[in-house]
Amino acid sequence: MDAHGRHGRCGDAAVTQIFSLAVTDNLGLASVADTVTITVEPPVDTTRPSVALSGGPSEIDGPTEFVVQAAFSENVTGFTTLDVVVEHATVKSLSGSGATYQLAISADASGDVTISVPANVANDAVLNGNTASNDLVVSNQIVPLQQDAIKRSTVSNQSNFVVNQPKLMGFLRGGSRSGGFDAQATRGRGNFTLFQNPDESSTGWFRIVSSWSEIDGVDTHYVLGSFGAHATVRPNLMVGGLFQYDNSDQLTSLGKLKGESALVGPYFVAKLDEHDLFFEGRLLYGSTNYEWDASNSVDGRFNGNRLLAMFAVEGVMDYGTYSILPNAAVSHVVDTLDSYTDGFGNSVPSQNVSQTAVKIGLDITWPVSVASGGLDLNTGFSGSYQKQESSIDPASDTERYLGGAHIGFNRQFESGSRLDARLFYEGLGEADYQQLGAEVSYSFKF
Repeated sequence: MDAHGRHGRCGDAAVTQIFSLAVTDNLGLASVADTVTITVEPPVDTTRPSVALSGGPSEIDGPTEFVVQAAFSENVTGFTTLDVVVEHATVKSLSGSGATYQLAISADASGDVTISVPANVANDAVLNGNTASNDLVVSNQIVPLQQDAIKRSTVSNQSNFVVNQPKLMGFLRGGSRSGGFDAQATRGRGNFTLFQNPDESSTGWFRIVSSWSEIDGVDTHYVLGSFGAHATVRPNLMVGGLFQYDNSDQLTSLGKLKGESALVGPYFVAKLDEHDLFFEGRLLYGSTNYEWDASNSVDGRFNGNRLLAMFAVEGVMDYGTYSILPNAAVSHVVDTLDSYTDGFGNSVPSQNVSQTAVKIGLDITWPVSVASGGLDLNTGFSGSYQKQESSIDPASDTERYLGGAHIGFNRQFESGSRLDARLFYEGLGEADYQQLGAEVSYSFKF
């Protein structure tokens, strides 16, 4: 404090006080005066300015630009863009002055963005350097978004792959057309099918399906080609080989994903001797290849493998004009997808996606007399179990028990063409999964 008892402030000038002391004795004689000089220095400013970073998004899902605030605890000078440390981004510009600045950040989506200001890059009025700032982190979500889009795309692809599998029991039951063209449509799905069945002159056959669908938020255009041949081991047993190739074009949340697969394996068709009980099964294995379209915000290629196992059984019991067909089927398909590096340099981990389905049903058909051709009415009931699993997000795995029913007809014309129609409902027992729709198909032979 100064001579008046006041405290000095940082930046004040020094104050000098001179004190003189002389002593007089009882005889009146004075001593020589003693002099003391006291200089009061102002307090020294040693407090370093602090800096806090704030603002910007908490997450990004691709290359983007945003603004971050840098707030110092007091006015500083010498702060430039070169003083900011960033990872997976660049500082495009810096504006502001004194204690407040704005940083324009450009993120490249190659990883989590980390922004910081190191110590001693800016100074206050008495040249105290700043302390280090907090680390501001912006999470890069492009990898989990790709994983989720790939999972959804794979689920859609698997569903199309399974639902478009050729039914083989007709090879042994008889009554199959030698070849033809089939068109089918229902809500959310439709397909065109070109097929050639085996006959007396050849055991080879093919079936090509082109379909479109919307499954789990993924719009898909899909083609599956099946090419097979078999030998009759004995009257009620056929054993053969099957090659399948599929191609998909799917519009996901991140853009278009193109895929293809090639699988090969054995199949069999059998009938229980002296009973109208039929069996079929197949086991296929092969490779898959996927590529993000170049027009997307993401790009990259990855490969994998697919395994399909299917088994079905169906019986035929005739009661007068009515035919009762109890049936059951089980399928399991699993895709093992490799890791890859996307166009931003992110490593996208591998994942496994699988679907398992079990279905038990009972169908009833009966003929109705018409002037020409034939007309059969049909109805049926079913119960099914469905499970979807993914290695990247087990919490999103689904498991459903569903009941369903249908009613319809098929009309056979003398020309050999055929019209099928049915109404169906699926979703009994599952409040968040309800499907009610109509299905119509028309086919003709060649």
